[in-house]
Amino acid sequence: MVFTALIFMTVVARPYIRIPQNLLLAPPPSEHISVDLESPQAFYERGVKLMLSGSLSDAQKGLSLLEMSATQGDGKAACELAAYYRWMHPDDVELARWMCPCAEQRPTADRETVMAELYLEGRGVSLNMSEAVRWYERAATHGGTEARRFLFYLYRNGNGDVQPNNALARRYAIALTQYIPADEDAVNYLLEQARERNPDALAWAHEWNHRLKQRASPLFYNR
Repeated sequence: MVFTALIFMTVVARPYIRIPQNLLLAPPPSEHISVDLESPQAFYERGVKLMLSGSLSDAQKGLSLLEMSATQGDGKAACELAAYYRWMHPDDVELARWMCPCAEQRPTADRETVMAELYLEGRGVSLNMSEAVRWYERAATHGGTEARRFLFYLYRNGNGDVQPNNALARRYAIALTQYIPADEDAVNYLLEQARERNPDALAWAHEWNHRLKQRASPLFYNR
């Protein structure tokens, strides 16, 4: 009798009975999740797993998959490749090839500074001072101390490609004095500019004296 009832429910009555979706073994068609195994994300994930497997042959396959992902625009894959050719298997040409899209899509001061140094020294790319400066300026906006120091000296002293520019030199000198201890050359330069009654250097000097007084106060050390 029970068996007959089950047959009736599954064959005869099912078209007329709404079965709760959460009781079905498989999700309804609208909930099926399709995974594109040829997508950049899929290539990236498989590539990383192979790179971490410890096998040399798997690592080579992983590199190929990461390259496929990066060439399709995956910034994470480009950054993985840049790190590999920077630290694990140094190669300036490959480093420049992958660090550029990495720094463009996932910018940090460190990545942008690497690009600047490659152009400055002509490693893996043609020597190009204007590109080096462009990347250093990007790194400086992301807080790169090394980039700010390079730009400060560049605009203070100038070179064959760049003329001295006190306004830009002050900008990067001020950035180098945001934290104590500050860059000594930047401080001395700004003090000289303040003595020449330069408005932004005077404003900096006022703020600098205030910070030094705070630092000398016992309250500073008892926070």
